[in-house]
Amino acid sequence: MPDQLPDLPGLYSAVDSTRNVMAFSSRDWAESADTAWLWGIFFGWDPDEEDGPGEDAMREVAARHSWGPAAVERLRALHAAVQTLTISSVAAALPPKIGEVRDAG
Repeated sequence: MPDQLPDLPGLYSAVDSTRNVMAFSSRDWAESADTAWLWGIFFGWDPDEEDGPGEDAMREVAARHSWGPAAVERLRALHAAVQTLTISSVAAALPPKIGEVRDAG
């Protein structure tokens, strides 16, 4: 697959579908290290900015699963990367179709 662009709309759909399945599941995502890691990637364990300061779930989950500072930092970076995957970011990254002019502003 050299020199091919990734299927960004397909990637967005896959991430969105995964997030929806996880969000509406009755599973305790903090129970095991592997599912807690997945929740951390897609939703994060830190409180949202609009929630304000709150319970430090990241600290609790990290302690439960023996994640050190490097693992927590990596998980936060992975979560930040997933957060940048939005419809707008996908649309902006796609090359314009032949004959289509993109708004420069």
